[in-house]
Amino acid sequence: MSENKNNASIAGSLLLVVILWGGNNVGTKWLVGSWPPVWTGSVRFLLAGVILFAVLRFTRWLGLYQPLNRALLLQLWWRGGFSLAAYIVAFCWALHLTAASHVALYSARRQSGR
Repeated sequence: MSENKNNASIAGSLLLVVILWGGNNVGTKWLVGSWPPVWTGSVRFLLAGVILFAVLRFTRWLGLYQPLNRALLLQLWWRGGFSLAAYIVAFCWALHLTAASHVALYSARRQSGR
């Protein structure tokens, strides 16, 4: 019985994420119609970063907070931050130029290596 409850919880969580992510892409498509695409992406990820930082820092939902040393922090900014910034710009420009469903399909196709 516990396994069935766990499976239902996982399936429900995945369904919620898909709905929220799809709604988020459609909302972003609407925003890039009136805001500059790079500004839109920057604001979206800045707000998401602030929310995630608050969750990490002030709750234990993601584990205990442990400050990072300077070397690791620099690696995160240059490796992860730079590639994420490039992805944000490319995604928002793609949303500006085509439909949200096409961007998601092209992105999934590109990541699968086809």
